[in-house]
Amino acid sequence: MFIDTDGDANYFSDMTDGVALCSINSIRSSFQRLKGLERRLTALTVSCERSTKMVSTIYCLYAPAYMMKLSLRLKSEISELTGHAHSLNLQAHNLNLQTNVISRDIHGLNRIGTEAAIKTVRAAQETSRSTRTNVMIIWVGHKITALCPDN
Repeated sequence: MFIDTDGDANYFSDMTDGVALCSINSIRSSFQRLKGLERRLTALTVSCERSTKMVSTIYCLYAPAYMMKLSLRLKSEISELTGHAHSLNLQAHNLNLQTNVISRDIHGLNRIGTEAAIKTVRAAQETSRSTRTNVMIIWVGHKITALCPDN
């Protein structure tokens, strides 16, 4: 295991191959970069922990007052919306009453229209009956006239 930048490099000391030596230098370089990244990660972790503590402190100090203010505002808005809803319900109720009156009037007019239609049908039936009777009288009169040519 390579714990230090020169770690177990002596393990490879008998190697003279250029590729192997290049690999050892690459490994050293990688370990140096990893050490730098580890220091950076440690610093960021500490920074995050400090920021978390600060945010928690600020939240504990200001959140209750903010929540109270928000709660009062929401109660006010709910009260206002409830008033509007009540007003709209009253308007809907009044429109419903007016609709019922109009519906009753239309029902009365429909009844009058139906009665007039029934009277019209009866008058048409009577007219039809009168017409048939008149046609029969004319036809009989025509037959009688045909039988008596001198009158």
